[in-house]
Amino acid sequence: MKNLIRLVTWVSGTWRQIPLFLGMAACTGLFLVARRYGYPIKPLDGYFFGYSPDEVATFLTVTTAEAKSFYRLISGTLDMVYPVVYGLFFAGALARTWGIERWWLWGLAFVAAACDVGENSCVIAILGFAPQSVPESLCRVASKLTVLKWAFVDVALLLTLAGWVKQGIGRFSGRGKSG
Repeated sequence: MKNLIRLVTWVSGTWRQIPLFLGMAACTGLFLVARRYGYPIKPLDGYFFGYSPDEVATFLTVTTAEAKSFYRLISGTLDMVYPVVYGLFFAGALARTWGIERWWLWGLAFVAAACDVGENSCVIAILGFAPQSVPESLCRVASKLTVLKWAFVDVALLLTLAGWVKQGIGRFSGRGKSG
C-alpha cells in the first residue's frame, strides 16, 4: 500500500496529470478511428449495461475473421494500455482534489482499470470461439466486468469533476479576503 500511495502521490502532480490526460485523449482518438473502420457493429465493451450470450453470438456471426483479428489486436494492445493510463489519471486527480488519505476514493480508479483489463481478457477469449460455442459463463463474466467497469469509471469521473468544482469554488471564494 505504501508504494501505491507513493505512485498516486507522484501522478497527482499537475505536470504529471497533463501527459496522462493527453494519453487518454490519444487513446480515445485511436479507439474512435479503430471503431469507425474496424468493427461491423458496436463492440462488446461498448454495451454500457452488459450483453447476453445471444448478443455475443450475434456479434460473432456478423463479424468477419479479419474484423475479429483486428478487434483482438486492439483489445490486447491499446485497450490494455488505456486502463492503466486512465486509472493513473483518475487516481492522481482524485488524490489531488480529495486528499491522498482518502484511498477509497482514488482506489476506485484502479478498480475500474482492473475491471477493464479483465473484460478485455474475456473479450479476447470470446473472439476465439465460434458463435454458438462460446461458454455462457465467459459471456456473463465479460458482461458483468463491462458493467462494473463503466460504473466505476462513471463514479471516478463524477468524483473528479466534483473535486475540481470544489477546488474552483474554494479558490473563487478566497479571492476577496485580505490576509
